[in-house]
Amino acid sequence: MSVPAKNVELPMPWRECPFDGKKWYKALMTVEQKESDSLSQALLFEKLFNSTVNRLHCLENIDTGLRIIIQLARKTDEVNHSAPNMSLEYVIKNLVVLGDSSGEVRGTDLRDIPVKAILSAYAQHDAENTIAFNRVALLDFPESRGIPKKYWDEDVDGQMDTVYPPTHILDPLPTQYSKRPWFYALVAEQYDALAREHPDANIANLMIALNPDVAAGSVRRWITRARKEGLLPPADWKRGSVDAA
Repeated sequence: MSVPAKNVELPMPWRECPFDGKKWYKALMTVEQKESDSLSQALLFEKLFNSTVNRLHCLENIDTGLRIIIQLARKTDEVNHSAPNMSLEYVIKNLVVLGDSSGEVRGTDLRDIPVKAILSAYAQHDAENTIAFNRVALLDFPESRGIPKKYWDEDVDGQMDTVYPPTHILDPLPTQYSKRPWFYALVAEQYDALAREHPDANIANLMIALNPDVAAGSVRRWITRARKEGLLPPADWKRGSVDAA
């Protein structure tokens, strides 16, 4: 029996409900999908993080009794990312619609399924682990990546070096490295550090002030790219258009 994922804030009037996930998984997956998924390193990460991706979820409309079974996948972008990362955007890989108590599925039922809001709810549920993974993937082994020493300290065991979390993150960012993938992980770390200190402020404006030798438009583009790389959550999740980036 599959149980609902914890703390997923689905749009009303939808809720998760328990169901026989193993039975449906076998019914939905083709032989090719089973073979490819069993060998997928990405799937191993999903299991490690206990994310909602690739699992089946049964959702019920409390008002109508309509139920759907969905399987999620991370969106793949045709544009090359600066590094292998885990997307914060989800898509539906499989969907089954189950009729209400009358056994009927109407056209209005299909149109009323809030696909975008459902995908956003699951992506937000997994976001903290996804973002942390993406940043560590870019900032680990800093010496070999050419990350300036001021941002990292040696591990206490002396076996390797780490830059996570980076030090001196509220200093102006090293713009000469803006073409390096890890630079945008530092952008995200600076953004979060300022957000913790000034939770009600326009963080983009604070970053512009903190990096005075850089054009305001460039700083905003840094933030936008960090979001696209899965290093910061999408702007419309929390702050709307407050940051304009």
